[in-house]
Amino acid sequence: MSKLLSSNHFVILNHVSRNGLSVELKALVNSGANRSIFINTSCARDVTKYFQTLIMPLNSDCCIWGYNSQTEEQITHTIILHLAVDEHWQADVLMLIANLGHHNMILGQKWCEEQDIWLNIQNRCLIWLDQHSELNELIAARDKANTQQQVPDAEPARYQLPWTAAIDRYLNLAKINWAL
Repeated sequence: MSKLLSSNHFVILNHVSRNGLSVELKALVNSGANRSIFINTSCARDVTKYFQTLIMPLNSDCCIWGYNSQTEEQITHTIILHLAVDEHWQADVLMLIANLGHHNMILGQKWCEEQDIWLNIQNRCLIWLDQHSELNELIAARDKANTQQQVPDAEPARYQLPWTAAIDRYLNLAKINWAL
C-alpha cells in the first residue's frame, strides 16, 4: 500500500540566472499544468534579491486550478529569468509566480510542447529534440538487429538481447511516448 501512496514526483534540477549570477533549483515536471513555467513565491522573492532584478505585475490576473478543478489562487506577478535545463539554455523566460507548496518550480505542459520535449517518466529524464533523431536511429538499429538475428537449427532456439534490457525498456518507453 505504501508504494501506491508514495509521492515519487518527476523532479529535475535546473538553473535560473540573471545578471551573471546563477541558482540551482528543483523543478517538478508536470504535464498536467497547462501553463508554461511557475516559480514559487518565496523562491521568486529570494532570487529577486540575489539577482537584483524585478518582479513585474501582470496586465490582467490569471487563475490557477488545483488538481480537483477548484480555483486555488490568482496569479498577479511574473519574473523574467534565464533558464538552463539539461544544458539547454533559454534566455528571458517568463515565469508565473504562485504558491507551489514544497516545489520551487513547475515546468508545465506548454513549456514541454514549446521545447518539443518528451518525458521519460520511468527514468525521470527529459528527451530533447536533438536527442529524438539519435533515439530513432537506435530503434531502427535494434529492429534491424532483431530481424537479422538467425538461430541455427542444430541448437535450441534462444533469444539474445542486442542491447541491455535497460536500453530495450528505455526504447520501448520512448516508442510508447511517441505513439501517444
